[in-house]
Amino acid sequence: MRRIHGARIAPYAEDRGKAGDRGKAAVLPQDGPQTVRDVSRWWHVLRYYRKRQLAARLFRVGRRALGRWTGVGSPRVAPRGTLALRENPGFHRLAEQRIRGRIGAARETVTVGCPTSTMPDGETRTVLAVGPTAAADRACHIVDGRFEFLNEERRLGNPVDWRLAAYPEAARLWRFHLHYHEFLLDLAARAVQSGERRWSDRAWDLVAQWIEACRPDDSWAMEDAWHPYCISRRLPVWIVLWFAAPPEEELGQRVLQSVFSQADYLARNLEWDLGGNHLLENARALTLAGAFLAGLDADRWLRKGGRLIRAQIDQQVLPHGEHFERSPMYHARMLEAVLDVRDAAERVAPDLSEFCAGAAEKMGRFLESILHPDDEIPLLGDSLFGEAPPARILIERVRPAEKVCDVTGSPHPRPLSRERERGEFPNSNPGPRSPLPAPRAPLPAPCSLLSALRSPLSAPCSPLSAPRSLLSAPRSPLPAPYWVFRDGGDFLLFDAGPVGPDHLPAHAHADLLGIEASWNGRRLFVDSGVFNYEDDAMRRYCRSTAAHNCLEVDGQDQCDMWSRFRMGHRGWPGPLETGCDDGFFWAWATHDAYRRLGVPRVGRFLACRSGGPWFCVDWAEGKRTHRLTHRLHLDPSVQTAFLSDVAIELRAGGASLRLEFLTPGRLSVDLACHCPEFGVRIQAPVIRWDIESPLPAAVAWSLAPASEPSPTTPSLGDVLALASRAGVPLASRQCHPACGPANPAQPAISAWLARHSGLKVDASGRPSHSEEVPRRSSAKPSSGNLP
Repeated sequence: MRRIHGARIAPYAEDRGKAGDRGKAAVLPQDGPQTVRDVSRWWHVLRYYRKRQLAARLFRVGRRALGRWTGVGSPRVAPRGTLALRENPGFHRLAEQRIRGRIGAARETVTVGCPTSTMPDGETRTVLAVGPTAAADRACHIVDGRFEFLNEERRLGNPVDWRLAAYPEAARLWRFHLHYHEFLLDLAARAVQSGERRWSDRAWDLVAQWIEACRPDDSWAMEDAWHPYCISRRLPVWIVLWFAAPPEEELGQRVLQSVFSQADYLARNLEWDLGGNHLLENARALTLAGAFLAGLDADRWLRKGGRLIRAQIDQQVLPHGEHFERSPMYHARMLEAVLDVRDAAERVAPDLSEFCAGAAEKMGRFLESILHPDDEIPLLGDSLFGEAPPARILIERVRPAEKVCDVTGSPHPRPLSRERERGEFPNSNPGPRSPLPAPRAPLPAPCSLLSALRSPLSAPCSPLSAPRSLLSAPRSPLPAPYWVFRDGGDFLLFDAGPVGPDHLPAHAHADLLGIEASWNGRRLFVDSGVFNYEDDAMRRYCRSTAAHNCLEVDGQDQCDMWSRFRMGHRGWPGPLETGCDDGFFWAWATHDAYRRLGVPRVGRFLACRSGGPWFCVDWAEGKRTHRLTHRLHLDPSVQTAFLSDVAIELRAGGASLRLEFLTPGRLSVDLACHCPEFGVRIQAPVIRWDIESPLPAAVAWSLAPASEPSPTTPSLGDVLALASRAGVPLASRQCHPACGPANPAQPAISAWLARHSGLKVDASGRPSHSEEVPRRSSAKPSSGNLP
């Protein structure tokens, strides 16, 4: 087991809601009576899960029980002499891409300072890096019988103990990873890099051991080794290994026979009960097996897999290119699956290949849009590092083949999205949206914030052009539920979408209106990641609202996350509104997740300007007194120091920032777990702001370089004036019927904020100022909801 100083590595031990739910207190809070809560949770499962899912689960359980007694549904064996390979040169390209991706996905560890909230020199922690050296080390470990998954290493000997008899405590996900066989790609990559046959021979030796030990007539093997999802992950690996370094002829026949049996079993045991990424993985494996073998059965698998791929892409890939489970990690995995089918079907099913190419381009544009400046994914939902191919490699795969380098790990012929480093970002026009990118036009000359607020919006903001990359292709006019601000190495991602599909909440978290951010190219505000998939305290924490950069009401989660992958009561977001005003780019959205607590609406307004400041205003509407908790989870590398009882200094990426809260409350800094990989938890600072107040109430903060505040720096009043022009409900008369402002001429939230900001309001309740905020020059940042 790998030990990380300063971090503990512990064993790894589901659409839009019904219209009638809105505005109703559907269930009891989390701390209600246990029996009532359990009944409520199962009621939500039955209500939101699709009938086909429930029927498929019952059928699958019954069929499995029947198979144990009668052998019905067991894998078939192909008649002797009937197995042959299909002529398919597309697999050579696929093998090259997958092995190259494995080299890039290998990670090695170094140690750096891990400061605490008081900024001492700190302990040490793990930082992830990629490179061929780590891939070679992993290959050596496999040869020695050492297998590491989920940051937990076990020695399985030679021959390998596939049953894990010596490790009965191993969690199921660890066992699944063992049977995925993706570690064979490390051996194949080492064989390609070194030119030595012994590495690929070891890989095929492990395949032969697995075939001998994991017979389908053994009940234990059917639970893990022959699970449909394990088959779906393993078959593409064997096919890639075959084209990278074919086995000897005698072993080759055994391998082909096993591929036939596994594909046949998979075709009769698709995971309709789970759906989502599982079903798309099933379709990928079935299609690749059909394109790999020749014969009537293979033709049937190819047709069935192709139909399933088309249907699932139409269902699971949203119009803006995002996978519908809304996890960037699973989005990357599904993009790889679509790319694999594109390459494998190029000659044998060109229409399917072309269909997948279009879907991959759309998915690649979305993935590139949400990357941090370090070219890594945000950790939204069930996302972490090391479990999907690097985003930069996937995006290069989407591009034409001639622009992809070879598998030896040589530098890319073209850097990834260098335009993004210059501050450009593809966006829809914040004014009226157009289905195609508007021509480039310069930003208007900066002028005073107040004059921009007073002047009518006679024209939409100047459009920004897309970089010459995947994102320069035509885009759908339908916007994504995300808003991104980019200014060189400064980056803010606002997730204003639902937590996931109602019928498949397995990888959803209670993180409505969450944000992630980088400053000066280094991560600043982060999500907590994922520690494991077990039904334990860490799983519950990582899915909770407290583990995300969101507003929490009365210590309750936005959504009732229970078991490992289920969800009880839930909330939904409202529409995302975006725009810009004289150098400030803004976005706002609301959600109704706390309606059960008498809080009909919670909202977030963000406004960013090049070089700072950034502003955030969270508000909650209602009547009674409630406790609001606003958290900002910092990357473990960020150092913090108190400047006052309302301000704190953040040091990140060589920059010093001042985070200041602008509304009443209590500031504190806690330590919490940051889980960037399975099995890894690192202590990281969490900024917390608490307030207990009758609703409506709000929490607001500003973030800017840590310099002496200037009298020309925009204040909370300026931000509220900007919000009023943006149509934000906190500055409108009709917040919500349940809010009931005491003075109809003065909105309740505006009045509440005015009392604490020195802001004057006019007769209509809108913010007003008697002095201008002088002009501040700025670079040309970019912002917008995703294409």
